[in-house]
Amino acid sequence: MNAIHQPEIVATQRGSGSAEVTVRAILTTAYLGTCEQHNRPVRADLREDIGPRAMVPCPDGDHEIPARRLTIVQSNVTCDGSCWAAFHDRCICGCGGLNHGRSWALSSAFAAMSDEALAEAWRGARLSTREVFEDKLEAWRTARAQAAQAKSDRREKRKATEQCRAQVTFSEWAASHANVIEASRCAVSMLRLRAPRVIGRWSWHSRSTRPTASAVRIGTE
Repeated sequence: MNAIHQPEIVATQRGSGSAEVTVRAILTTAYLGTCEQHNRPVRADLREDIGPRAMVPCPDGDHEIPARRLTIVQSNVTCDGSCWAAFHDRCICGCGGLNHGRSWALSSAFAAMSDEALAEAWRGARLSTREVFEDKLEAWRTARAQAAQAKSDRREKRKATEQCRAQVTFSEWAASHANVIEASRCAVSMLRLRAPRVIGRWSWHSRSTRPTASAVRIGTE
């Protein structure tokens, strides 16, 4: 991962009076995204910056996925193990983006490596057992599934609420237009009673599909 040493302003907040707090960040050549095919986060370290968004290779296949450039927010916060499983595109701890989402740079095949080989692949990381990658990935997938289920539940709840609101609205309208509804029912009932008489007066020519004159004179008798 290379850092682009031109800090940019990522947030500005105005305080009391003329005070102003500015947060600056450094852009990197690391990119983070999600591979939908393999249901996993991905980190890719490129040789050069190619913009805020890029297509990067997935460690588990020969295809590319969309990813966002990692931004380092200058901070003195101590880096802990959670940074290794981070999947957002902004690092706010003291590692300077070095450990941010580092787990996702590994291929799933690395989980079968020995502890020594995996530690070497992770460049001497503190978390150097193959169980780490599996545990972090399983936790990420579980959290993602729970988020998807919660989203689905909210959608169904919103749909039920809208249906209930529509039913209440119609009930209120029906209560205030009872005379209109009753008149409509009477009209429909009369049409149903009259329909058999109309159909019964139709007569057809044996060689034609056109109705006879008697069929046209409906209800004259």
